[in-house]
Amino acid sequence: MKHIEAIGLYFIMLKEVFKKPTKWRIMKSLINKEIDDLIVGSLGMVLFISFFIGA
Repeated sequence: MKHIEAIGLYFIMLKEVFKKPTKWRIMKSLINKEIDDLIVGSLGMVLFISFFIGA
């Protein structure tokens, strides 16, 4: 019975993967937000490490 449940969950996941994508306008704003979060979030760490390395 556990295997049948796992197979069902797998097919539900496949349905989510192959469904119609989000509107491009929304996707573009989400991508820009993620890029901004990554750059701003890691900037302090990069400066801190660069200070001690002497770069």
